[in-house]
Amino acid sequence: MNNRSIKLLISIFMVIALLIVTASFYTRYTSGQDDSPDQTAGQTQQNSSVQGQNKDDDGQVIMSKPHDSENGEDSQETEHTEPTTALHQVQLPVSMYDPPPEMPDIGTGLKRWPEVLSIPVVRKPDLDVYRNVTGENPLEGITIILDPGHGGQDGGAQYPIGVASPDYVEKEIVLEVSLLIRDYLEEMGATVHMLREEDIWLSIYARIALTSQYLLDDFMSLLPYHGYKPDALAHIRPQLEEMIEINSDFASSGGRGPMLGIGTNEDMRLLMDVLAQYPDVLFISVHCNALEDLSVGGLQVFYQTGEHAYQQEHSSVMYQDPDNNPPAYSMYPDEDRLRLAQLVRDHILEKIPELKFRGESDLLEANFALLREMNMTSILLEMGFITNERDRGIIMSRQGQEKIARGVADAVYAYYTS
Repeated sequence: MNNRSIKLLISIFMVIALLIVTASFYTRYTSGQDDSPDQTAGQTQQNSSVQGQNKDDDGQVIMSKPHDSENGEDSQETEHTEPTTALHQVQLPVSMYDPPPEMPDIGTGLKRWPEVLSIPVVRKPDLDVYRNVTGENPLEGITIILDPGHGGQDGGAQYPIGVASPDYVEKEIVLEVSLLIRDYLEEMGATVHMLREEDIWLSIYARIALTSQYLLDDFMSLLPYHGYKPDALAHIRPQLEEMIEINSDFASSGGRGPMLGIGTNEDMRLLMDVLAQYPDVLFISVHCNALEDLSVGGLQVFYQTGEHAYQQEHSSVMYQDPDNNPPAYSMYPDEDRLRLAQLVRDHILEKIPELKFRGESDLLEANFALLREMNMTSILLEMGFITNERDRGIIMSRQGQEKIARGVADAVYAYYTS
């Protein structure tokens, strides 16, 4: 092969190589152009799961529900009712703010946290969808936490009083009634969580921790859908777990966890502000009473307001330096608690007027730990005096227990629908 032929072959190879390189470059360039819009659209769609959410007047994120709308009708703005995990998540912002100075007539012993949430609103269920609802499952989406009092080695009230083997024991009666309440509420479509379904001992603070843990877990699971990491709340859960494990009401045992009795520390305030976002959850503790005066009878319903709790706590530390105790919590749902207490009383008495309390009042404010350490709509029901013959005959009969349970269930229905 002469030199001319060799040069010709080399030229052909060079042209072919140039064509291959050019084609490769063109394919890569055009492929990048085709992919770019899809990638951008995907990122925009993911980001919109946070940016497109509803916000309240303070610019805080509110979780949408399938029926959320201004007029209570089904929203037609989007096909998707379930949020999607945000592409970019940030730390949940926490703003404690300093307590404002107290008025001179209040004293200096106990400050109050400001009346503003320390965390964003990410959950705001639309309760208007339950107004005037009838038919099947009217309480679907509503959760009731039922707390049958006492249990295990703690029998509670008894009759006769002061004997080793009483004929009637509170822990057994309240469990039977609570199970009936559960059945009636579930028939209406509500979700019911029983703190105990058998004869076991749970300390007061273990009951508080179980309830708080249940709602905290739910809240933390929602945060990624709204662009937040749950880290700011994660350290509270082990404290609740420890309270459940210790299962003791004695302060020296550590079973009270971050719950101090006087004031509310930052961890507890965070937890309270989480629970504040669950108006679709009620807490009802069921008990019966006892008194050495056997003539006293009738039902009573206990509730708590923030002002009552504050005055109780403040009176015990009013001459102390206010920096000795954390501020008191100030955002309890006072009106909702009173309304639930009234409805429970009225609906039971409608069915059993014989349980009308003959004393000064059947609606009582009380600074009970069960009501104070959870920022929920909650009540404690004393459905009668086990030491009173008339009450005892009612609360020990199957018919009486069914009427009481039906009264509580009807009160819950009325609370949300009327």
